[in-house]
Amino acid sequence: MDCNLANGLRFLLVLFNLLLMVLFLILMVFGFLIRFSPNVVSGYMQQLLDKSVPEETAENLVVFFMQNSLPICLTLILFGLICALFCLLGALASCCGCRMPLKFYAAILAVLIIAQSVGVGVVFGTDTNLQNTVDALMMRTLQGSYVFQNADTPGVYVWFLIMTSKNVTCCGMNGYKDFATSRIPSPCCSAAVNTMPANCAEAEAKTANRPGCRTRINEFVQMEKRNLLIVPVIFILIQVIMFGITVAMLCFNSISPI
Repeated sequence: MDCNLANGLRFLLVLFNLLLMVLFLILMVFGFLIRFSPNVVSGYMQQLLDKSVPEETAENLVVFFMQNSLPICLTLILFGLICALFCLLGALASCCGCRMPLKFYAAILAVLIIAQSVGVGVVFGTDTNLQNTVDALMMRTLQGSYVFQNADTPGVYVWFLIMTSKNVTCCGMNGYKDFATSRIPSPCCSAAVNTMPANCAEAEAKTANRPGCRTRINEFVQMEKRNLLIVPVIFILIQVIMFGITVAMLCFNSISPI
């Protein structure tokens, strides 16, 4: 009976790891597609954006995104590769049934679970913490895209979508003064913008005096707080299940002591 249960647990752990490994490999492949087959990705992006923004805006967004996609594709490739290798380690450790690899795998899982649980608890613990975290993140993205760097980045793409959401423009977090005078984005100067990226003069931005996007961002976060929490919670629960199966396997005598 114990032997059958141990084999069942081993099968579940191998299955979990292999499924996750496939998902992370797909993520890595998507990163390669962005880098080396942009036409495939841009076609799907065009179809998605056409449903929410004017066709001209969608075309400009797709072109701009694909021209500045290197940081995103590198992140997807590296993250997918590292996670896939970790899942492969878990699958191999389960198959060989040796204690040392399983203990090493369980220890890494425990550290990841604790770190992620603390992080999620701190960020989502109170509305103030969540708003402060999002505000700080968006401000760093804004400064990295418009203030501190000369080259355009994917952050410009994100901010353009925020500043023109629902065809009502807003400007930065607090207004046009968030930007360097030579890189004030066009939504800060106009109530209707269909092209990107584009800059406008400080005098125009001062005259238009478009409001900041802080309220819009905070309202979105409050409205979608539960949905934003679902993804990290599910991710942590999957790791908890895998950790529990690993610990249960270590408790059976059928596993080699090596």
